[in-house]
Amino acid sequence: MSNSAFDWLCLELPGPQTSVEAGLARADYARLIREAQAAGCRQVRFSGDHALISPMLLRLLNVASLSDFENIEVFAPISAVSNSLLDGLKLCGAQLALPFFSHLPAIHDDLVGCEGDWGDTLRGLERSLVEGVPVRAVIYRQLQYWKNDGQNDRQSDAQSLVRTCSFLHNQGVDSVCVSDTDGACAGLKGVAALVVQPHGLVRRRLLVAEDARAVMRPVAVHSMAPDCSVHWVKAS
Repeated sequence: MSNSAFDWLCLELPGPQTSVEAGLARADYARLIREAQAAGCRQVRFSGDHALISPMLLRLLNVASLSDFENIEVFAPISAVSNSLLDGLKLCGAQLALPFFSHLPAIHDDLVGCEGDWGDTLRGLERSLVEGVPVRAVIYRQLQYWKNDGQNDRQSDAQSLVRTCSFLHNQGVDSVCVSDTDGACAGLKGVAALVVQPHGLVRRRLLVAEDARAVMRPVAVHSMAPDCSVHWVKAS
């Protein structure tokens, strides 16, 4: 049982084009991982739209693995998953969490804003499963939409969710959840999470996601020392 005020450490990673001066460096993330583990946190999630191609990811996965976390997860689109990443995930005992939008290609691509993403995602999913990397899927409830004479049809929305869940199960995804929130804590229900973003603003606050419907809210403010260490405080 964890003694930490937080069940999950959620680290949003910068993309490959982000300069070190724009936010936290890899050493800062590594320090946060070790501090969270020492404070009793047992689960860590790496996220971000470009997390899979972040130059920090593989080394931070290794830091998390050596820090003896019970659960290590990468939450990101998997259309760009690489062989080296899959090898790294297996070596560290980590899993992938896949944001997914619809069993229908046109709707999925429209919501993502990238034509062809549905097919690329399924190919990434297949490669991951073939390589033996555990994958779970997170479907955003509020982004499911069906049109009926120009109006949202709630019954059709529910049917769409069921069909999308069934589609993912048929693709070999055993764990599928529906989330009412997006962002770093999507799919994490009934947990407290410390969220750290790369650009400084949110890293100055401790945020709690109480459940899938909760709005992220600040529960305490901490100061960051020049070396980017965090003053760990209990959530009230």
